[in-house]
Amino acid sequence: MLQILSLVVLAVFLLAYFLKVNEIQNTYSFHGYIATDWLINYSSGFIRRGLFGEFALGLNQYLDINPVKAVLATKYLLYATLCGSFFLICALKKIGPIELVLILAPWGFMFDLNDPMGSGRKELLLFATFSIFALLQLIAKPTTTIFYKRWDFWFLCLSFPVLTLMHEGLFFFLQFFILLIYLLNKDSKVFVYIIPYGIAFCILLSLYFFFKGSLSDTVIICASLNPWSTNGSLGCDAIEILSKPPLKIHSGFYKSFIPLLLLTLVPLALYGIAALGKPKYQQFLVYSGLALIPILPLFMLGIDWGRWIHILGFLFLIILITIKNNRELTYKSSVWLLPLVLFLVFLYLFYWRIAHTIGENKIFWWWSQDFLGYLNAFRLQ
Repeated sequence: MLQILSLVVLAVFLLAYFLKVNEIQNTYSFHGYIATDWLINYSSGFIRRGLFGEFALGLNQYLDINPVKAVLATKYLLYATLCGSFFLICALKKIGPIELVLILAPWGFMFDLNDPMGSGRKELLLFATFSIFALLQLIAKPTTTIFYKRWDFWFLCLSFPVLTLMHEGLFFFLQFFILLIYLLNKDSKVFVYIIPYGIAFCILLSLYFFFKGSLSDTVIICASLNPWSTNGSLGCDAIEILSKPPLKIHSGFYKSFIPLLLLTLVPLALYGIAALGKPKYQQFLVYSGLALIPILPLFMLGIDWGRWIHILGFLFLIILITIKNNRELTYKSSVWLLPLVLFLVFLYLFYWRIAHTIGENKIFWWWSQDFLGYLNAFRLQ
């Protein structure tokens, strides 16, 4: 009964999320970061982050589709793919109220609604691809150990380079695909998946050293979008970043985001103990620790620490639900402790949030959220 009720709550939540997050994307369809990061293109030559923008301009050239509308339509499709595949994973793995607490937490889906300026970014490509990959691992599990006969090997050979060309920052999370394969299949030949990872790494190096972008590139790319920018309505902020050095990380980042990192990962770790059991969890802990190592440079190269935490939490959640035993977790507590547990869950869900970044010499007051603010985030205009 609790399983069915949990799935109903999840379905309602995902529908409300889908409607609101797409309304946000429509509202900010000309935003300098939310929109134009997707429209970086190869007008000035091959450059990092330009693959999707080139695709959007190609649609305009051959099918007369507005690139801004192409970005919006793609986001709608990706959000639908994410919500649909995530729901199916949860249904297959028999989630209950404990999983719902994690799903509704501020570092998951709610991140987009609590901080609209951090929503609709290219990690949406990563989430949609990863959720589809996890679902396929459950319903079309490879039956052979010969790597070139496995669909998941070729899936990664295609998706790893594409994701890296879409945005080089996505490369730092690609190892989670390999982590999922190993934990789910216990495949001793998982090292062969280093091949697509190595291809993506070579692309990353070439983008960073040879196709990073210059001031002249940003001017040309920005000018290429003029036909769809009325009186400068289509901002070029994300495009201009291509030619700028990374912003400096100040002490406010550590003060603001380390507590948020702990609020994200500690509950996931506790859930892992209950969902996987001790032997399997120890293995998960070791290999997850190794998967975190490639992400560390990203915290020094980019200032969007909230987004990195959001991505980490989301990928770990999908992995844990995908590999957990097919049973509903239950929490046994005394009558006296239950009100305290419910009160702590209430605080955890509704009384904090994550911003995608912070300004210069500032600190983010992450506890500036309440129950009404949580609900108000779903209000449609």
